[in-house]
Amino acid sequence: MPIPAENCAALLREALSNRPSDPWSPEAMDWFADVTGIVTAYSKIEGVKFSSLLGQVTAAATAGLSPITSSMTMNSQTQFIAQARSLLTQLQFSTNTFTTRQLGAGEVHDYFEEVRQLIVGATRDILFIDPYIDATFVTRYLPQIPQGVAVRLLTAERQSTALRQSLDMFRAQHGTSAEMRVVPDRSLHDRHLIIDGREVYQSGASFKDGARNAPTSINQIVDVAAELIRAHETRWAGARVA
Repeated sequence: MPIPAENCAALLREALSNRPSDPWSPEAMDWFADVTGIVTAYSKIEGVKFSSLLGQVTAAATAGLSPITSSMTMNSQTQFIAQARSLLTQLQFSTNTFTTRQLGAGEVHDYFEEVRQLIVGATRDILFIDPYIDATFVTRYLPQIPQGVAVRLLTAERQSTALRQSLDMFRAQHGTSAEMRVVPDRSLHDRHLIIDGREVYQSGASFKDGARNAPTSINQIVDVAAELIRAHETRWAGARVA
């Protein structure tokens, strides 16, 4: 008997939040197989699609290490993960189980863990919009960014000097693709996280503080996600490179 849609959504959400960071590890291959099993338990039709993608992932990973096969492996893994995230979104629509997390004052660790679970599921690009992020933000979040994923930070002018220094040091040491742009103070009020240009999350508090001083929440935005993404990309394009 197939598992219910809400159960599949919960299992997929958990799996995507705990994807192994090393795409070449045996644990990563086990992860792809586990996700395929979850999807198959929900729908045999969807399971066939994921089994096909799993075959591509496995074939690419066992073809021998070379620039060509490395690219094939990363492309097949990215396609698989994107398909899993797409299915999760469909299930959330059908079951009305979009991500919403309420956090009480002082639940700082839980807040940061919620954000970590969101960013580790990215496959291409992460955009943080927050006028208050500072140097501590780099230490807290950038080590969690998956390999090969670009990160962009849009913040206010007043934060640029200290944040730039920390960002430059991290980028030089780890080779992370990270870019920062700034807008005039008081012109930016949003605190949003955009994953792969498709998913939008709103934080009630600055990402650097979490629930340190007051209760807050992290909410997935669905109904106006496309409009918000376009607006933020336009703002990013017009912002000053810091």
